[in-house]
Amino acid sequence: MKQTLAQKLVARAAGRSSVTPGEIVTCKVVEAKESWTIRAADSESTQGYTPFEGIELSARVKATFLRGALVCENGTVTGQPRGKYLHRPTA
Repeated sequence: MKQTLAQKLVARAAGRSSVTPGEIVTCKVVEAKESWTIRAADSESTQGYTPFEGIELSARVKATFLRGALVCENGTVTGQPRGKYLHRPTA
C-alpha cells in the first residue's frame, strides 16, 4: 500500500517505518533549524526553575501528539490534562 506524505512524516516522527490509516500514534513535530534558549519563565511548569536555564538548543518541538491527540503546540499545552498525578513521598 502506498503511503501519503502525511503518513510518511508521522511514521518518521514516531520512529517507525510506516503507519496505517486510523492507527493511533504518539509523535513529535520538530523544527530542526530553530534555535532558542531554555528559560524557566517560559515554561508551563509550576516549579519556577529548571537546571537547564540558559542552555541554547538548535531545534524546537512545534507539536506533540499523544495517542493521536494534539497535546502541545508551539510550547502551549492544549486540551485537558491526561493521566493521573502520582504523589511521591517528601520525607
